Amino acid sequence: MFPIPYSSHEGKDWTVARLKELAPKTILDVGAGSGTYVNLLRPYFPDTHFTGNEIFARYVTQFGLAGLYDEVIVGDVRELELPEVDVIIFGDVLEHMEIHEAQDVWRRARSVVRQAVVVSLPIVPYPQGPVDGNDHEAHVADWSDELVRAYLLGITRSWTGVEIGVYIAGPDTSIA
Repeated sequence: MFPIPYSSHEGKDWTVARLKELAPKTILDVGAGSGTYVNLLRPYFPDTHFTGNEIFARYVTQFGLAGLYDEVIVGDVRELELPEVDVIIFGDVLEHMEIHEAQDVWRRARSVVRQAVVVSLPIVPYPQGPVDGNDHEAHVADWSDELVRAYLLGITRSWTGVEIGVYIAGPDTSIA
């Protein structure tokens, strides 16, 4: 197990390959944590504008997020107006909220994204409490592949490992 702000390596190669197919020019990384996704993706997309969203302000300084991302937004994604971007990544984020909140965030993301919404999350029980004084690190919901497919609509591609599932959905312009 990798407590956030760090992340399991499962599914990362698959995610990189799928994003290479899209060649996004703008990416919103929700739950930036230690900068896992910008560090993973920046070598492949040096000209892409990366925006990091982090709920825990201390991580911005602790992990130097302002130096990793082109822009950093501090706040709770459940309350933010999401910017229009090519790709939104939820890397180890949705398990930190109730399923109905995750559904709403997913729906809103699909309504503003131009190419794809990507989610990577544990698909097995993955208990975790607060980490390093950050209450937002606690896992609130347990997900499975079946739950992801039932509650996060529009999935067109996926990969599942031993602990982690990665799911991609395109934009949904029928919702606002």
